[in-house]
Amino acid sequence: MSAGAGAILETRGLGAAYGPTRVLQALDITVPTGGIVTLLGLPKHAIAPLGIGRTFQNLALFRSMSVRDNVMIGGHCRSRGGFLANALRLPFVAEEERALRERAMRLIDTLDLAILLVEHHMSLVMRVSDKVVALDFGKKIADGTPHDVRNDPEVIRAYLGGGDEHAQAA
Repeated sequence: MSAGAGAILETRGLGAAYGPTRVLQALDITVPTGGIVTLLGLPKHAIAPLGIGRTFQNLALFRSMSVRDNVMIGGHCRSRGGFLANALRLPFVAEEERALRERAMRLIDTLDLAILLVEHHMSLVMRVSDKVVALDFGKKIADGTPHDVRNDPEVIRAYLGGGDEHAQAA
């Protein structure tokens, strides 16, 4: 996919490490407006610190909350207040929540729909994704349609082991 017009999220050369572990290595990715792009192989412990929200595969947990409140949930991991500060409703907590509420409303008002799905359930990935990006130890090894990525010999080697016998069977 080409970058630029119609892209709601784009990275170029994105890298991240936790101690000696590289979780992303020079990742280029574009998520187009209206598209669903799946990122495979990102370690679970690296997701929230990168600013990616998680639903833990159970959207019903937040069914009673408004769209705004669900968007705000994604910002709480970057706030200063912990359990005690929130329980005591310290003054800075109210200010952080007000700022987060305003930011959530701006996002909702201006956001064109696009989804970056970080998922490992392949039946879901193959069913809903327009594009799939596969990582192996933080390095992009494939980028394309679900069909192309599923049949990519490097993806088969990284995710299933071996490679030659699996690629010929596919």
